Amino acid sequence: MIDDVRDSYGALVDLYTEVNRGGLDNDRLRREWTAEFAKQAAVGDGLVADLGCGPGFVTNHLAQLGLNVVGYDITPAMVLKAQRLFPELTFEVGDITALAVADSAFAGVMSRYSLIHMPVDALDNAFSEFARVFKPGAPALVSFFAANSAEKHGSPFDHKVTTAYELFPDTIVSTMQAAGFDDFKIRRPRPIRRSTPARSRNTPGSPCQQLIASITSSTVEPVISLMGITNACLAPVR
Repeated sequence: MIDDVRDSYGALVDLYTEVNRGGLDNDRLRREWTAEFAKQAAVGDGLVADLGCGPGFVTNHLAQLGLNVVGYDITPAMVLKAQRLFPELTFEVGDITALAVADSAFAGVMSRYSLIHMPVDALDNAFSEFARVFKPGAPALVSFFAANSAEKHGSPFDHKVTTAYELFPDTIVSTMQAAGFDDFKIRRPRPIRRSTPARSRNTPGSPCQQLIASITSSTVEPVISLMGITNACLAPVR
């Protein structure tokens, strides 16, 4: 699975970069969610990880928001592209299920669509790794394409780069709870109307989900919330 993702994105690195050039410039709502994440992460006053950073546009956006950030991607060609585009930032090749960092290394973690190519039986390891590398109280922002029922959780769909999987929000919450996240409050995102047929072919029945979460210590009230926005949703975890 990792080899397929690495090779597929590596073969399309230039096209992927052009399609995503501008990062969040034209997406006000996602900028707002990212700003909320950055505000929470800044409290930890430490390094923030952008997991699945691609060519680095969002990593750069986080840096512009004042965060000390490092970008990780499984695809070496993506990391090389990001290094060329943003030489002042740090990018590394890394697997989100086995990051070569110490425990409690990060004051925040962003994972935008980096989970969608993982079979659901691998998500336990991913969220356990998130919990390991988080500082207490650190926020995580996770984005994915949502299944509209528990039965469809993990169903593959024809992503334009390589096979991806629909993820059901409630099941993701349960998986995160097992990894140490708890007290979730969920608001459902409203279905959105897309004007571009090509995007519609990529998208399962429900909008994309975004989750902001923060790991709390025993002295902090553990809270997780999910808020829906167009094509995404936000939340704080434990």
